Amino acid sequence: TCISDIKESNEAAGESGETISGLEAAKLIFTESFCELLGVIIASLLSYFLALSKNTPLELDAWPYVASSAFVPPCLGFYFHSKKLGCLGTGIDDSSPPRQFPVVVIYHTIVTFAFWFMKNGIQQCEDHVNLVNESIKDFQRMDKKIKQKQQLREKAAKKRQK
Repeated sequence: TCISDIKESNEAAGESGETISGLEAAKLIFTESFCELLGVIIASLLSYFLALSKNTPLELDAWPYVASSAFVPPCLGFYFHSKKLGCLGTGIDDSSPPRQFPVVVIYHTIVTFAFWFMKNGIQQCEDHVNLVNESIKDFQRMDKKIKQKQQLREKAAKKRQK
C-alpha cells in the first residue's frame, strides 16, 4: 500500500533529510486513491440517476448520467497510470499486489446497457400498442362501412320489391 511505501521510503532515507513530510504523504495518498475517489463519485451519480428514473422516465442525456459518463475516462486513465507508476512514482515491483480494475466502470456499463435495452423494449411495446389501436380503429371503420353497405342493399332490395 501507499502508506507502507512512504514508511519504507522514510526509513530508508534515515537521517539524510530526504524524508516525506506529512502533507506530502497526504498528497501522495490522495493521488494514489484518486481512481477510487472518482469511482465513489461515479457510483453516487449513477445511483442518483437510477433513483430519478423511478419517478419519471429519463433519457441517457440526464445530467447525473452524463456527469458519471464524463468521469469514466479519467477514472480509467488514473487506474492505468497509477498501475505503472505506483505511489512514489518509482514503478511497481513484482512483490506488490496488483491493483484491481475499477468495478464502477463495469457498474456504469451494466447500467448503460440495461437502461438502453429497457428503453428499446418500452419503445417497442408502445409501437405495438399503437399498432393494435390503429388496427382496432380500422376494424371499427370497416364495420361501419359494412353496416352502411348492408343498409344500402336493404334499401335497394325494398325499392325493387315496390
